[in-house]
Parts: sequence; C-alpha cells; structure tokens
Amino acid sequence: MNENASSARYGDLTGMIGAARIHHDDLEVRVLLREHHGQYALDDCAFVFATDDHADFGHEFYLDPGVSHCQSHRDRVHRSFMETCASKLDVLYEDNHIIAVCKPAGLLVMSDDSGDPTLVDLVRYYLKTKYEKPGKVYLGVVHRLDRPVGGVILFARTSKAAARLQTFFREGAVKKIYLAVCSPPLHPPSGEMDDHLLKNRKINRTEVVTAQTLGARRARLLYRTLKTSGDRSLLEIQLLTGRSHQIRVQLAHRGTPLVGDHRYGKGDAQSPMLFSKRIELSHPVREEKLIIEAEPPQGLLQL
Repeated sequence: MNENASSARYGDLTGMIGAARIHHDDLEVRVLLREHHGQYALDDCAFVFATDDHADFGHEFYLDPGVSHCQSHRDRVHRSFMETCASKLDVLYEDNHIIAVCKPAGLLVMSDDSGDPTLVDLVRYYLKTKYEKPGKVYLGVVHRLDRPVGGVILFARTSKAAARLQTFFREGAVKKIYLAVCSPPLHPPSGEMDDHLLKNRKINRTEVVTAQTLGARRARLLYRTLKTSGDRSLLEIQLLTGRSHQIRVQLAHRGTPLVGDHRYGKGDAQSPMLFSKRIELSHPVREEKLIIEAEPPQGLLQL
C-alpha cells in the first residue's frame, strides 16, 4: 500500500501495520490494522487479532454480487468476520454449563444502536459451529465489560447455570481482579475506595455523588500498586461491587485517571488501560472452585 496515497485517503496512519480487504461487486474496502496495547486491532471495527496472527492479515472477505442496500452489505461483512474471528476466540474455560473467554478490547459484549458485531454473537457462532447445533444457541449474559475493556468474561450455557451465576454476582460471591494503569500514581499505594455513583444513561456517563442523591449506588474496590514507572502506576484492583464504569470513575475522581480514558481522563492512548485479569467463583452446578485467568497484553504490563 502506497503510504502517501493512503494517508490522503485514510488520514493518520500512525501505527498502521497492514490491511484486510472486503470485496463487494467491483468495490474494494480496505480495513486498516493498527497496533494497540501489544495486539493488532482492525481500525474502526470491533475485532482484535492476536500478535501471532500477523501472517493472516492478507485475508480477503468476499460479498455476493447484487447486494444493494447497506444493512445486507453490513450483515454479510459481519458474517465473514464472524467466520474468521470464531477460530481466533480465546476460550479460557468451557464445559456443558458455562464458557469463559478473553474478550478483545473494542468488542461490544451485547448489541447496541451501532449494530456492530458483539462477543455474544461470536461465542454463539463458536458454539454452534463446534458442536453443530441446529437453531439458536442459548447463551446467558451474567456480567459485562465496557466496550474498550478486554479480559475474562463468563457466560452461561444453560438457564440453570445463568440463574445461579446471576445470584453469585448479585451477592458478591465472585472475586473479580483487574489490572489498570493510572497516571499520576495513587497515594497511598494501596487501600480501599468507597463512593456513591450515579449513572446518567442519556449520555452514558457515571459520576461520584453524595450518598443522599436519589438513585445513587454504593461502589467499593480494593487496590494495590504493583509497580510505578515515571508518572504511571500499574494497579491490581479487586472489585467489591460492579457498577457501570466503576474503576474508571473512582480513579478519575481522585485525580489519577486510567491512561487512555478519553471519557473520564485525558486519553493519551487509544482506549483505557484496563484489563479483566481473573475471576474466582464456585461452579454453578458442581461443587468445585474455579479460577479463570487471562494473559494481559504486554503493553499494559510494561506501562
């Protein structure tokens, strides 16, 4: 790809390392690939490819001729991506009752107004093709991660498991561990944060409020500093509650926002440097303790 010509057509190409091509009739659409926290992401799309998949960047996705309207075009593109990305899904744990995967940063968990592909779609496609299941595959969503956040996420494969997992999360019986990079470093280097939060759903933003505020919900977490380099610190965080944007808001409220958080901080990276590293819980059906862990991106660990 000619860099000068591409710059004029696509704008800033900083960090670009390749492109995939989507064909529709005689129209070719290039999807640019950008390095992101040690991974390679499809720019302006919702899929992240692992670093060792660099050789696969030449994949071409073909659409049937005659597709005339945008929704059909979009659906077919998503289907092509689904087929490729299902094979790259990082499955951390799987049995007849539950499945845990490492969610790529930038991928929605559930659908929204954007119409972008979701992790639910991807996991359903994976299960449907792996087990050759007819009809619609059941997948119960028992907790979520923000779109820009990657890491461990758990789904139920049966309604019985879903009901029990929802109870576990609601009662605080699931231990949730995150890694986060904040700037400047937190003082003291370890401790507890205890606030009341209120979410404005119209603008999808959460803020710290007084305990007396109508609709406020208590938000608690424990944190400890793992290492500090310059004006950044790597934190290990245990969520004691699970409020919307909780870690991002509580850190920003103390003047130490997540690096890369455009919504609550300065945003000098492409997305918040936050990763769901580990969850610990009892199996919803068997008497068994589960510890499910994902490998964080190297860019996060290296500050």
